[in-house]
Amino acid sequence: MGEPLPDVSKHKVIIIGAGIAGLAAATHLSQHDMNDFIVLEAQNRIGGRICSAKINGQQIELGAHWIHGVLGNPMYELALANGLVDITHRPKLPSIIATAMDGTKVPIQLLQETYEAYMCFLRRCEDYFTGAFDPPPGIHSVGEHVQLEIAIYLEKVQNNNVRKLQRLIFNCLLKRETCITGCNNMADIDLVELGSYKELQGGNIALPSGYSSILDPIHNKLPPDCIKMNSQVTKIKWPSGIDNGTDSEDSDKTVIEVGEEDATNETVYVYCNDKIYEADSIICTLPLGILKSNDIFCPKLPKYKEKSIGRLLYGVVDKIFLYYDRPFLSQDTDEILLLWENDEIGDWTEKIYSFSKVNDTLLLGWLSGNEAEIMEKLDDKIIGDKCTEVLRRFLNDPCIPYPSKCICTRWKANEFSLGSYTAIGVGSSQLDIEHIARPMYVNNNKIPVITFAGEHTHPNFYSTVHGAYLSGRAAAEMLIVCKREDEPLNTTVSDLIVPRLSVLSNIAPPNLRRYSSLVREYKNHDSNKSLPIHRYINNNPKQSLKSRKPPWRLEQQLSKENYNLNSKWTDEWRLDNPDKFSVIGQPTERPPGFQLPRKEWVTLNRLRTGHGKTGNMLHKWGLKDTPQCDCGHDNPVNHIVEECPVRNLPGGIKHLHKVTAAATEWLTNLDIRV
Repeated sequence: MGEPLPDVSKHKVIIIGAGIAGLAAATHLSQHDMNDFIVLEAQNRIGGRICSAKINGQQIELGAHWIHGVLGNPMYELALANGLVDITHRPKLPSIIATAMDGTKVPIQLLQETYEAYMCFLRRCEDYFTGAFDPPPGIHSVGEHVQLEIAIYLEKVQNNNVRKLQRLIFNCLLKRETCITGCNNMADIDLVELGSYKELQGGNIALPSGYSSILDPIHNKLPPDCIKMNSQVTKIKWPSGIDNGTDSEDSDKTVIEVGEEDATNETVYVYCNDKIYEADSIICTLPLGILKSNDIFCPKLPKYKEKSIGRLLYGVVDKIFLYYDRPFLSQDTDEILLLWENDEIGDWTEKIYSFSKVNDTLLLGWLSGNEAEIMEKLDDKIIGDKCTEVLRRFLNDPCIPYPSKCICTRWKANEFSLGSYTAIGVGSSQLDIEHIARPMYVNNNKIPVITFAGEHTHPNFYSTVHGAYLSGRAAAEMLIVCKREDEPLNTTVSDLIVPRLSVLSNIAPPNLRRYSSLVREYKNHDSNKSLPIHRYINNNPKQSLKSRKPPWRLEQQLSKENYNLNSKWTDEWRLDNPDKFSVIGQPTERPPGFQLPRKEWVTLNRLRTGHGKTGNMLHKWGLKDTPQCDCGHDNPVNHIVEECPVRNLPGGIKHLHKVTAAATEWLTNLDIRV
């Protein structure tokens, strides 16, 4: 082998993409003193789908618009910590009018009544995810189910004019829902999976200085020059080993071509313009649209990942900003709902469901799907003129001026995103998101060679900024503590209660055991067709109580996925406890120390998990005046095992986990109760 190529830049970790997921990963690595990383960003700015522009001196948000929810939302906490939220401001309820195409305004009471009915229909769709009851036969999408509910509801409306207006309002709200969900039509969205998205409490929060203002506090925490702008990744060459799920031949090492050389190792090579980067691990935050359209990985990703990438929807949602030199809407109007009378959309403008007031001289319109793609191909002036025609028609006012400036987003045409955000379409499921998020390992290494992050990898917060942020932080956490065996280990088995108990007791988690029992029991019943239960499986009875959850539907899904308890447990351990995988590789195997007497076994597990009665904890509970050990230092579990000059264990926590002879003797002679 010759000398290494001069233009190969070596790093421990490469983060692909400086969107919010990439920035979160980089910040988390930096906060844990893991600074041998770089971030490769294809554009000349950070933020990804968080970006802003100026329109006559006013800042507008082209991408993410609101912080969705307050409780448990890291973006809200970050904004609050950096003074970006005005906690004294109490937003007023928006004043909304709904108008028909002839300018007729809908009574506000009728609008409110229809909206409440629509939200009731939508909440019923979400209930199917829990398995409380089954959808009606032949109904597979949210759109189909809501239309069925609307038809039943409108049958009871006696007045023809009221029925017509309510039908128009329902259609408008469904168009609005396509922008929220990120799809062309709600008939594209899987009915059962709608409830997989978890909505955080607290409503939508708009930052006074715009969502883009949240980027600086994150960026400022990073080492200088760690982000390489204008560095578009064209190829990722990764070692295809024995446990990555591909069809490649099993081997201890994989040969990877770099330039004119062959390198037999477990390194990832990232090709970027005319430069090559080398790393032990990468965090891939490429948007789902890029993953769908680009064969960037060499070799290709495992088939299960490619299938999941193909099944998930990646919709287009665009904004239209109209700037006027002077205000023309009345002060008491904040939003205009457009009640189009055509059931079939003829012109792209008919997909715009409303225009809302950003301020007195700036209006914002939304549209999604195929019509958004058509709009993206038009000139901004043409779009502004068409929107003016719509406003004149619905407000019945021919004097409404043309905007002095129009700015439109074009997320589908953006080569770095190719769309807006993820949705679970008919035929896909939450499992597809979990499959994409699953890290890839090579040759039984405990550190993943590729981890994935981005809004499309969070099973409950997909399509959101906080989902992307949390996924980036989780990917970084995985690399921080999943260290190779020859590196120092300063971690405990788990920071979480339930996974820890299962692993240390060597008993699978309750939910996985229930699933295994369900599959086994179903197979037993399936072998005896004379049992009465088969009538219910084939002809699902109407569900009378939400607490009754027919099990056969879940079993059919588990069987389709070839459910295996041990494999699922291992996968969940890797995903949910990545920081501990370097300690216990196989949760299904009995951990060392089972043969110890009860006293030593309890002490061992308390030290393993970091939840013992140390000085820190006793001080926290108010049972000790100071958190110090009697050696004078703070007294967490790691201090006792690793640092305490009076009690430390030679070899530290690593030897303690293995329960060596020295560790066993140390546990027996430990002079404090943990």
